Amino acid sequence: TRMSETNCVELVSKLLQAGRIDVVFTVSGREYLTRERVRKEIADEVMKHGGRLNIVEAAALIGVDLHHIEVELKSYFEENAEFSRRIQGDIITDDYFDLCTEEIADVLSETGYGIVSLADIATKYNLPIDTVRSMLERRVGISVKGYLEGGSLYTESHIARSKVRNLHSNPGFCTANLPLMKHIRALDRSGASLRHVERCSNSNLSR
Repeated sequence: TRMSETNCVELVSKLLQAGRIDVVFTVSGREYLTRERVRKEIADEVMKHGGRLNIVEAAALIGVDLHHIEVELKSYFEENAEFSRRIQGDIITDDYFDLCTEEIADVLSETGYGIVSLADIATKYNLPIDTVRSMLERRVGISVKGYLEGGSLYTESHIARSKVRNLHSNPGFCTANLPLMKHIRALDRSGASLRHVERCSNSNLSR
């Protein structure tokens, strides 16, 4: 004969009490999940949300008590230690950091300033500044073309333009430095090496 839903719940409850099975009841009490299934649901939801998901939201989406999410996260992070971490109540993966750095690279190239502070990045993405620094250190020169120094991220063209401003403010600036300015403009267009600009700068200043 077919068991009723009530009988199924009672049977599962008895098996739980006897230690025969280990499952997690949903908030509704009408379903239950194995702990492996809870961890899989966590991973799936994090991926659906672009690599970042709040733990409280994860509990609501999966339909289990927050306590069970907290318990299973320990195993989840052990299984995904290389690319997933918990930061300020959020589950964050490397995929999310990759998306962030792609956006930052676009901002650097589109604004024309060629500089962005780590504090601004931390505010925009609601991340600790140390996390932002670590994220960029692993990706500068790869997905983000620039230099990470102090509290800012720079592009080569920004550094080159700064050199030009310094030359203009130097009392010794003269028309001999005009070739350097042409090199700076060429750098913006072609991405020439900053070392080449520095050689030009040193050469002109020594005249």
